[in-house]
Amino acid sequence: MRQLGVDDDRSGITILVVEDNSALNSLFQSYLSRQKFHVVSALSFDAARLILASETTIDIALINYDLGDYKGIELISYFPKNESKKNIPVIMLGTSQDQAVLQACFKLGVDDYLLKPVNPTLLSLKIDSLVYNMRLTNIIAEQNEKLQRLINNAEIEEQLASHIFYNNLLSQKTQTVAGFTHFLQSTSGFSGDIILARYAPCGSIFILHADATGHGLSSTITLMPMVSIFKTMVHKGYRLEPIVREMNSRLIEQLPADRFVAASLIEIDINHGDLKVWNGGMPEILLLDDTHQVTHRFHSSHMALGILEDAQFEVRAIHWKLPEKGLLFGFSDGVVEQEDSFGRAFGIEGVLQIVKRKPADMLNTIASTMDRHVGSSSLDDDASMYELHFDQLRDDPGTMTRGSQALAQDMNDLSPFEWSLELVGTQIAKQELPSMCNQFLSTMGFAQSVCQRSFTIISELVNNAIDHGLLELTSLLKLGPEGFMAYYLEREKRIASLTQQDVLRLVLTWGSDALGPYLHIDVKDSGKGYLPDNMAVNDAMEYTFGRGITLIKQLATAVEIRERGTFVRAELR
Repeated sequence: MRQLGVDDDRSGITILVVEDNSALNSLFQSYLSRQKFHVVSALSFDAARLILASETTIDIALINYDLGDYKGIELISYFPKNESKKNIPVIMLGTSQDQAVLQACFKLGVDDYLLKPVNPTLLSLKIDSLVYNMRLTNIIAEQNEKLQRLINNAEIEEQLASHIFYNNLLSQKTQTVAGFTHFLQSTSGFSGDIILARYAPCGSIFILHADATGHGLSSTITLMPMVSIFKTMVHKGYRLEPIVREMNSRLIEQLPADRFVAASLIEIDINHGDLKVWNGGMPEILLLDDTHQVTHRFHSSHMALGILEDAQFEVRAIHWKLPEKGLLFGFSDGVVEQEDSFGRAFGIEGVLQIVKRKPADMLNTIASTMDRHVGSSSLDDDASMYELHFDQLRDDPGTMTRGSQALAQDMNDLSPFEWSLELVGTQIAKQELPSMCNQFLSTMGFAQSVCQRSFTIISELVNNAIDHGLLELTSLLKLGPEGFMAYYLEREKRIASLTQQDVLRLVLTWGSDALGPYLHIDVKDSGKGYLPDNMAVNDAMEYTFGRGITLIKQLATAVEIRERGTFVRAELR
């Protein structure tokens, strides 16, 4: 089979260029035409409106933010309203780095924002990425239509469609995580259960376990938005709470009233020894010691996803001290509710009897015992399980290497810049600063390894500034398993009392000196400071960051601490 090249991907793509500077407009037309795109241009806001109102099909819009008396984002309201044309990807061009401008753009659905003067290579890569995503979306939409037609077909056709789905779509979302194994058995070719595990940029591990209402194809389609959200938001560095909230919002928007998804989401912060659990409608998640005795049960304390509107939906997770040994064991209700010919359920006790024996292959042993319990009958429900062994956990190797050549590689064309953000009061805890910085550095063209290093360092510095600088919390509260929850409950209480006098400022500075290129990450808080005067840097880092110091030392070239700990600079080279 012939492989599609870049030119093949660009064929048939029409780009609308809206730029009121005639010289720049001509330059964009010339460059994009040479890249094999079909280009339609407008020199004004009104000219662009006429093009959008015409029969011309626009695939991607490249719009200048400042268009005389108008703003480029106002054109979005004039996009065609019909279903096949209304979602036109937009790249906004501008000179402003104002956060309010960026937020306004992305709130209205802008896909990317490039600063002028535009790097042609970066522009081409951004457009190619939009083309790829657009065509991938079309492929998925076409596959969904095909899958809907297959639901009433013969069993062999259903099995073929299932193979296509799980091996071509779902396999792209999975990732090998040390110490993690899972099992899934469906009642048909399609499953309403799903288990995914992924590493975040900072090395944390996320596990999603979901069970959609119903069976077969309809339940599988219900899970597809969750798979996409989970992969994307974990990759961008979001924490557990915003991921759960976004999943619920999407399902509320897309699902019929009689559909919902029971789910649990686990976040394991290896660097800080924190196990975070959110359980919405799933069976209890068992915490087992190294002898397989149950030491804690994480019961469902939330509604399933897709039921409550955002204002009523609760995302607070349970924090627990991450054990050094033992394992976490999760299962769907399809495991314990399978019935034999007499109507007797397999039950949690049947599961625990096997767990306590510590079989070498625990999940498959439970599954085979469950099958014998059911006998000749078919499964009543999809069944899924997973186990995570704590003594096998390790960080994602990609986050643990400094990569000394990464900053210099392919960065000669990037001019010096300073990017800053200042948060005040309760906004300090509401914003995902590490994720925002990760997206910004990625947009500027930094290598993935650099983005990962920066993300982890920013996470450490920001969390330290908030917890110890502004909130004046002590890690002594975390003593014992229940201490972690007490710490985070006290944290929520103090965050709610932050005022306009509480300020957190983060600055990213890219530059070059005699030693070569560097990236400075500065974090400053308005707290009183908590370090003794004139404390040595190494002593201050141990005092400030505790167990996170190992990671900071591995990833940063140098660290500077001033003003009794209220200012910290990490340098990457």
